[in-house]
Amino acid sequence: MVKLTNSKASTKPALAKGKPKAAVAKPGKVAAKAAAKPAKIKYAEGDELLFNGYAKEQENPVFAADDRLTVTKVARDEDGNEVLECVKTEDYAAFKEDENSVEGDQVFATEVKKAPKEAADPYKELAASLTEDEKLTAFLAEHDDDPLAAANAAQEAVAENMFLLGGCLAKLYSDRAYLEYGDYADTVVEGKTKSGSGWEKFTDENFDMNGRKALSFISIYRNFNRLGDKIDLAEISSDKKIGWVKLGAMANYVNEENVEELIETARTQNAVEFAQTIKTDYAHGTGEATTSGPRVKRTTLKAVFYEDAGAHVTNIINQVGKKLNTEDYGTILEFIIIDWAHNSLGEKEFGTAEKDRKKKLTELKKAGVDTAERTKAYDDIMAMVNGGGDDEATGEDAEAETADAE
Repeated sequence: MVKLTNSKASTKPALAKGKPKAAVAKPGKVAAKAAAKPAKIKYAEGDELLFNGYAKEQENPVFAADDRLTVTKVARDEDGNEVLECVKTEDYAAFKEDENSVEGDQVFATEVKKAPKEAADPYKELAASLTEDEKLTAFLAEHDDDPLAAANAAQEAVAENMFLLGGCLAKLYSDRAYLEYGDYADTVVEGKTKSGSGWEKFTDENFDMNGRKALSFISIYRNFNRLGDKIDLAEISSDKKIGWVKLGAMANYVNEENVEELIETARTQNAVEFAQTIKTDYAHGTGEATTSGPRVKRTTLKAVFYEDAGAHVTNIINQVGKKLNTEDYGTILEFIIIDWAHNSLGEKEFGTAEKDRKKKLTELKKAGVDTAERTKAYDDIMAMVNGGGDDEATGEDAEAETADAE
């Protein structure tokens, strides 16, 4: 049984275990009203309540206002008042294990209200649902019980298997070898191949994927296979600075001309940065890699915020993005920073920063980089900072200023 406290001994007689406290511990008005017309009992064991506070001051209160309580027993006192034996909700599990291990108290129904349902905690629910998995435990042990290191290793294995899957699918697709494994011939109706037949049917029934996705796996494998002696795939994939994840990112864009450059870039960037480099420098919508001479490299700046600040900053970024009609964080943050500097720094300090940018553009131009796009991007930002009009710069003006700096 829960340990019930005698919170005001001077006015309340000691109660035998399991019996509700006398009504005199509560305001006489409440007790009299309850005695005249007993309220219908509306609570049950296990209900969660929100404590409003004791109706009468207690010398040694067990509960405080706004405590979340769980009902362990429902009863009435001799005057007909509904009395609830409760413990704090956080102690309820312990109470169920051993009733004498938890301190509780009796409260009147007038001192509580039904507690609102707490939002489910998906992290807590997930943790509770996890069971001992011997295979997973062994895999984690191989990586010093570090889930992140183990996850990275698993991701590498997935990437490698995807490549091998592409090779197997290529074997099946070449010369229509998949026809040997069942009735997978194309169904032709009025000169057109019926959807869901042939290769589509084969990949759906055997791999639970559509034919187009299967062909994309084949494309990844074939692109590396075409390189021949240009790349030792086994050696590069085992290089801890590269690995299968980065190889997968470059698969659709690698060719004989850029393979060495891509491999070296992969060694100097993490997987996220490398994927972004591929997206911005090599993906041109053609499905093939292209080379266009020296390019302007991207710089990654990392910032970490606490949850409240992160929500605030994200909201501002989204609003500025709408104003600029862009979702690119780099452009948005560049505008915010330059706008602040233009309006808050002194002319000398802001001018120094501008000179550094122009100096870098000059260096890039001398190295053979086409800087016209970057110059225009800066012009556009400065035009927005200045509000447009007569202050708006032109690409030609900025190019001339860059030439002056040389």
